[in-house]
Amino acid sequence: MSNFLDITEINCIWQKGEHNAFTDLCFYDGKFYCSFREAQRHVSNVGFIRILHSEDGKSWTLCSTIREANRDLRDPKFSHAPDGKLILSYYSVRTIEDTKQRIGENMVRFSGDGVSWSTAKKFGDTDWWVWRLNWHNKKAYGIGYYYPSNRVQLYHGDPRRTFELLDDNIFGLDKNGKGYPNESDILFMDDGTALCVLRRDADTCTAQIGVANAPYKDWSWTDVGYYVGAPKLIKVKGKIILAGRSWNKDEGCKTSIWLVNSARLTLDRLFTLPSQGDTSYPGMVVSKDRLLLSYYSQHQENKCKIFLANIKIN
Repeated sequence: MSNFLDITEINCIWQKGEHNAFTDLCFYDGKFYCSFREAQRHVSNVGFIRILHSEDGKSWTLCSTIREANRDLRDPKFSHAPDGKLILSYYSVRTIEDTKQRIGENMVRFSGDGVSWSTAKKFGDTDWWVWRLNWHNKKAYGIGYYYPSNRVQLYHGDPRRTFELLDDNIFGLDKNGKGYPNESDILFMDDGTALCVLRRDADTCTAQIGVANAPYKDWSWTDVGYYVGAPKLIKVKGKIILAGRSWNKDEGCKTSIWLVNSARLTLDRLFTLPSQGDTSYPGMVVSKDRLLLSYYSQHQENKCKIFLANIKIN
């Protein structure tokens, strides 16, 4: 447990689907919103998006369901556009039956109330999974990955209009000697510096912390020494908090929270949430003296359920 953060309450907020996973969380127009994917299993031919809302962060109600015929809609994530719209980005995957090949497209929708959503628009490049959008100076930035390439690309723009490739290799096997970079999150500091946490799933599988100044083409990377999956960064009272999936031989997979030292580029684990097995993919929101954190886990009844942790900020 941490002197800075203390868990006060953890509740299951959704368990109706067979496999409920891959969450995100935001606060918009006076309400909290939690998005996640519901499907038969971790990888399915068909999956759809659920969105819950809450006025107090404790009692949650289903407000939207988004489906696309014969598609697996994966990892829905929120962001706030400069014009005030709530953005929902996700990865839409179709499976070719004859070959079982899976083809992915980045999709975006927007809303003015968090309930009714626009039609979907494709952005980015086919099969390059843009993991999360982060806005800075009226532009959205996102890092895309494609496994056979063994590198990640940085995009920028407005995904509803024009979203362009900024750099085709900010980290990769050929460039950095470390394989399979993929999921990421970027946090922009007050001076415009970008800080990124990047997951890897090859060789040592150790995550990376990257730092870059505008125009974000020249990145400096530091190996943190251990695995971090589905990273999510947030500022909390002047500190940088990271949530994601941890793994080691003794514990297996867990959902953990770290304190990021932006000067030394190191991570200090604060605590681990009740979790096991197929777990993590968190979202976070700061609300006054609380940090709300959504995640999924199968530590109850061996079923993947959506949980909401209420964490007091001291």
